[in-house]
Amino acid sequence: MTKIHILPPNLANKIAAGEVVERPASVVKELVENSIDAGATKIIVEIENGGLNRIKVSDNGEGMTSEDAKLCFKRHATSKIEFEKDLYEVVSLGFRGEAIASIASVSQVILQTKQKNSLEGLEIENLGGDIKGERPCGCPEGTIFEINNLFFNTPVRKKYLKTIATEFGHIANMISNIALGFPHVAFRLSHNKQVLFDLPGNQKMNERIFALLGREIYDSLLPIEAKGPNISVSGFLTKPNVSRSNRNHQYLFVNQRAISSQVISRAIYDAFHSLLPDRKYPIFVLNIEINPLEVDVNIHPRKLEVKFLYQQEVYSFVKNACKKVLEENVLAPQVKFEMPDGDTGGVSGNSFNAGRLAGEKFGVIGAGQVGDGKMSSGAGGSGYGLPSHTGRSAGSRPYGDKVGRPDLRTVKQALDFTKNFLLGKSETGANNFAGQSGFGDGGLGADTTTAISSKTKLIPVAQIKNSYIVAHDEGGIVLIDQHAAHERINYMKLMKGFNDDLNKGLAVQRLITPINVDLTINQAGALAENLEIMTKLGFEIEHFGGNTYLIQGIPAIFVKIKDDVRDILIDTIDDLANEKIPAEVSLKKEHIINYIACRSSVKFGQVLGRNEQIALIAELEGMDQQYTCPHGRPTMIRLDFGELEKRFLRG
Repeated sequence: MTKIHILPPNLANKIAAGEVVERPASVVKELVENSIDAGATKIIVEIENGGLNRIKVSDNGEGMTSEDAKLCFKRHATSKIEFEKDLYEVVSLGFRGEAIASIASVSQVILQTKQKNSLEGLEIENLGGDIKGERPCGCPEGTIFEINNLFFNTPVRKKYLKTIATEFGHIANMISNIALGFPHVAFRLSHNKQVLFDLPGNQKMNERIFALLGREIYDSLLPIEAKGPNISVSGFLTKPNVSRSNRNHQYLFVNQRAISSQVISRAIYDAFHSLLPDRKYPIFVLNIEINPLEVDVNIHPRKLEVKFLYQQEVYSFVKNACKKVLEENVLAPQVKFEMPDGDTGGVSGNSFNAGRLAGEKFGVIGAGQVGDGKMSSGAGGSGYGLPSHTGRSAGSRPYGDKVGRPDLRTVKQALDFTKNFLLGKSETGANNFAGQSGFGDGGLGADTTTAISSKTKLIPVAQIKNSYIVAHDEGGIVLIDQHAAHERINYMKLMKGFNDDLNKGLAVQRLITPINVDLTINQAGALAENLEIMTKLGFEIEHFGGNTYLIQGIPAIFVKIKDDVRDILIDTIDDLANEKIPAEVSLKKEHIINYIACRSSVKFGQVLGRNEQIALIAELEGMDQQYTCPHGRPTMIRLDFGELEKRFLRG
């Protein structure tokens, strides 16, 4: 008896479905791409319960004849290619003829389709790969695929899926990706009857970017347009100051097919070269048009990757095109000093309250201030409304004991003072640490005038490689990893605040000017799921409309790094959205606190002044667990004087 046998069609289809239909988003991708290939200018995607209960994709494309509607459920049935040579110059998004058959084999499908000028449409019911009925129907021109009870006959596949929110997040990301590649097509996406976006057709690329990715990215767009003999690149990059800590905002299309390509991604990254901070990645939406004969789109089961015939030439062309755009544009972020209307102190012309300007640009309401920027009674200031930095006395102002508050009489003086304030410089050139990092005077809570004598046993003597503090005490020499040490400090503060039932979470610092955050649909879903944790950690976040959220308040311990809070929050939400954080609540809390503590800590390679080193050490020595960071790495290494004496043969 032979061991080899032919698989029955239903089993073969289920095996094929394992390659094509990984999750609900895979189904949506195949159906939407078919709609685009059919010439649709409007596509409506309706999802229920993350796509497990129902997926409905409606388009106004050319529709199918009754014969084609029946054939589309057969394996390897396609209208996209006919001869072998067609496989080497594919210009459509779909072409293998496996998608519909694979989807139908693991779901219950209702197909309605009608061609232009036809008097009636056709409806077909397919259950698990078998056609159960067909009948004439009334329906609009185009095609409607309704997929119900996905994986109903393969329950083992269901158990590998994630939460409903996560599965829908994958769908939203995928639709957003395709929508960016086809701005002329109208898209509407809804989940459980709630419309997530409704994009009009005939948009320009930058308009579609604004709608899906938000104003911050839109305002930083750099257009790119380059043509070669067999290749061209068009689309947008963002300026280096608008970047991300992951590659989630990189949208790449080859002949309008959404793909990922290490070759092109590397070319773009190399074009930015030293313009990007460490571990930051550029944002781009680019379409590469290339001769179909020079690109193979048939190397991935779900058509997510391509292979180029002349890989090095593609790399060089894309890199040079991007590099040219970056070299021709002013990339420095602009600092704008706005001048409110009104008269202050009798100064004519464009006079204004300079202190309020500096305070609002700093972005926090400090101790001794009220929300309108004026000093409250007992503030101990001259009424200019500058942030007094919670916990400071008059003798611990950011400019030192001898400088005090300046007397600002003119607009020029006010602008100069504000610029120096934001840059962390005093009139004497002294360092204003409060404007640079997350600890120091009022930041870690250390009074640097008494830190050594009353709080700190360790005395810093130097900083090595802008990363390690060399200190000593009565017992020996200690090397301190400044990032690990500050990470432990922030972690302990966050944990204490989170677990403190009396305070109901961490102390919150309200912001005078809320921070705008534009999120993708996937990110917004992750934030909604974890809003309670973020709130208890001290973030006050409100939905502003569309994809925009406002950070109204931040953890009080982050006041000095307010400018970094936005990136910290986005990166944390990214991890949540991409399942890099455990689903279990207690582990999720721990992971989020770990991440925020790390991201908000002083960086490896950051210059610290002596007072800053003292403040860091004072806070570290006040921690119960001071010898490791939250990840278990040591914060300090000790070399006893006794050991030194042995090494120098003095023992």
